[in-house]
Amino acid sequence: MRLGSVEASDKNKGIGILNTVISPLLNLLIYSLWNPDVQGALWWVLREELMQPKSEANGTAVTEFILLGLVETPELWPVLFVLFFFAYMVTVGGNLSILAAILVEPKLHTPMYFFLGNLSVLDVGCITVTIPAMLGRLSCHKRAIPYGACLTQLFFFHLLVGVDCFLLTVMAYDRFLAICRPLTYSTRMSPAIQRTLVAVSWVCSFSNALTHTVAISTLNFCGPNVINHFYCDLPQLFQLSCSSTQLNELLLFGLGFIMAGSPVVLITTSYAHVAAAVLRIRSAEGRKKAFSTCGSHLTVVVLFYGSGIFNYMRLGAVKLSDKDKAIGIFNTVFNPMLNPIIYSLRNPDVQGALQRVLRGLMDPDVETNRTTVTEFILLGLVETEKLQSLVFVIFLFAYLVTVGSNLSILAAILVEPKLHTPMYFFLGNLSVLDIGCITVTVPEMLSHLLSHKCEISFGACLSQLFFFHLLAGMDCFLLTAMAYDRFLAICRPLTYSTRMSAVIQRILVVVSWVCSFSNALTHTVAISTLNFCGPNVINHFYCDLPQLFQLSCSSTQLNELLLFGLGFIMAGSPVVLITTSYAHVAAAVLRIRSAEGRKKAFSTCGSHLTVVCLFYGTGIFNYMRLGSEEASDKDKGVGVFNTVINPMLNPLIYSLRNPDVQGALLRLFVGRRHVG
Repeated sequence: MRLGSVEASDKNKGIGILNTVISPLLNLLIYSLWNPDVQGALWWVLREELMQPKSEANGTAVTEFILLGLVETPELWPVLFVLFFFAYMVTVGGNLSILAAILVEPKLHTPMYFFLGNLSVLDVGCITVTIPAMLGRLSCHKRAIPYGACLTQLFFFHLLVGVDCFLLTVMAYDRFLAICRPLTYSTRMSPAIQRTLVAVSWVCSFSNALTHTVAISTLNFCGPNVINHFYCDLPQLFQLSCSSTQLNELLLFGLGFIMAGSPVVLITTSYAHVAAAVLRIRSAEGRKKAFSTCGSHLTVVVLFYGSGIFNYMRLGAVKLSDKDKAIGIFNTVFNPMLNPIIYSLRNPDVQGALQRVLRGLMDPDVETNRTTVTEFILLGLVETEKLQSLVFVIFLFAYLVTVGSNLSILAAILVEPKLHTPMYFFLGNLSVLDIGCITVTVPEMLSHLLSHKCEISFGACLSQLFFFHLLAGMDCFLLTAMAYDRFLAICRPLTYSTRMSAVIQRILVVVSWVCSFSNALTHTVAISTLNFCGPNVINHFYCDLPQLFQLSCSSTQLNELLLFGLGFIMAGSPVVLITTSYAHVAAAVLRIRSAEGRKKAFSTCGSHLTVVCLFYGTGIFNYMRLGSEEASDKDKGVGVFNTVINPMLNPLIYSLRNPDVQGALLRLFVGRRHVG
C-alpha cells in the first residue's frame, strides 16, 4: 500500500526477509512443535526410513553392503593401507597448517582467507568421511558396511561436497568484488556477510544431502549387495536397487544442476568480469598480481568440478568400472590433499605465514623495542634446597611405581586371553597414556632437582605443553569410549559384539588421537604467537597454558576464549556423553532383580567412574579458573594430581576391584618366577 515511494528502504528488505525466509521457517516450526501427529510422522520417517532397509514382498532386505575396495588381492592391502594412511595424515596436516596460519597471522584476516580456512575444514571433513573407514576395513580384512552406516557416509559426503560447491562460488564472488568493485569491497564483503554466505551454504547443502539420503532410503535392496567401490555413493547404490531408480536419477540431475550447474555459471561469470577488469590494467606487474590471486582458486575449481561432473553425469553406464574408483580417489583424497599445496605454492602471504608459524613453535616472536624471552625459569614445587632431595626421592618413587604398574596392567591384558575384550583394550590404551602423561613432566622435573638448574628453553616448554595436551585430550576421549562400552555391554548386550567390534574399537581410538592432536596443535600454535618480554619465572614444575598466559606481554583474550571453546569440546561434550551413558546404565542395573547381579554390574563401572571423577574434577578446576591474577600453590597441587597421582592411581583402582585383572597379574608374576 506504499507503492508511491520511489526508493526502497531497509524496512522493505526486512519485510522481504520476513515474507520469504522467516515466515516459512516459523510455519514449519509452529506446525511441528504443536502437532504430535506431525512429530510422530517425522520421527517415524527418520527412524524407519533412513536407518532401516526396506523390503519388498517376497524379497529379502539387504542389511549390509560389501565394499570391494580398490583391489581384491589381499597381498596388496598392506601397501594400500600405508599409502592412504600417509595421504590422510598429509591432508589433515596440510589443511590444519593452512588453518593455523590463517588464525594466527593478522595479515591473513581478510575475507579471502576466511573462506580458505573454511575450505580447509571441509577438506579435512571430506577425507575423514571415507578414508578412516576404508583403513579400518583394510586392517581387519572385513569389507562389510551396515545399511545405516552406508547411508550415514553418503549423507555426510554429500553435505561436505555441497558446501564445497557453494564455498568455491563465494570465493569467486569475493575475487570479483575485490578486483572489479574495490571501492565498495569492504561493505559488500563485511564479516556479517561472510558468515551469512557460509551459513547459507551449509543450509542449502544440508537440504540437498538430506533429500538424497531420504530418496535412496525409499529404494528396495534385495540382492546382490556387492559395491565395486571403497565408499557408499549414489551411482553405486542405484545399480544395486531392485526397484526403479528413475525418480532418484532425475532428482540427482535436477539437484545437481542447482548444486553444481548454477555455481559453475556464477563462477564463470565472475571470472569473465575479473578477466576483463585485469586486462584493462596497464602495468604488466599489476596484471600478474591480480591473476596470481585468482590462479590458485581457478585450479581448485577445475579439479573439483571436472571430477565431480564426470562422476555423477554418466549414470547411463550399465556397469560401474574401475574408472569410478579412480574418480572417487580424486574426489575424496587428491583434491583435499592438493588444495593446501595449490594455495600455498603460489601465495607468498600464506608461505610467509606458514614459515612464521613453524618458526614460532620453536622461537618466540620478536617485536621492536622488546626483549624476547628465550627460556623460562620453573620454580618447581619447593624452593628450599633441603626439601628438594626429599621431593626428588618421592617423585622418582612415584614415577617408577606408575610406569611399573601400568606396564604390568598392559602386559596382563596382552598375555591373558580372558582380557581380550573391548573394555580391556581401552584399559590397555589408558595405561599407555598414563605412562606418557607422567613421562612428559616428571623426568624433566627430576633432572632440574638433580642439577639444581630450573631453566627450560622456549621450544622445550612448547613441546612439553603440546605432548601434555595431546595425551590429556586422548584421556578425555578414551574415558568417554569406555563409558560407551559399559553402556553397550549392560544396556544393549544382544548387539554388543557388533556395535563394539574390533574395527569400531580401533576407529574410536584413531578418531580420539586425531581430535586430540588437532586440539594440542591449535593451543601450541596459538601460544607461540604471544610475546614474552619478561618476567620469565613460572611458579610451577611444568609448562602449561594458565602459567604462560600470566607471563605474556601481549593480549591473551583470544587464547583464553580458545581454551574455553575447545575445552567445552574436549571436556564438556565427553562429560555429557559419560553422564548420559551412566544414567542409562544406572536405570538398567536398578531393573535387575537379584542383588548379586546389581553388585556385579556396578562393580564393572565403579572403577571407571572413580577415574572419571578424579580426572575431570582436577582438570576443570585447573583450566576453568583463569580469572585469578596470580598462580598459587593450589595450581601446583592440582598439577601434581593431574600428572602424577592420577596416572599412579589408575592401575590400582582398576586392579583393586577387578578379580579378572588381579588373576591375570597373579598368573603373570607367578609365570615369570616359574620361568626364572
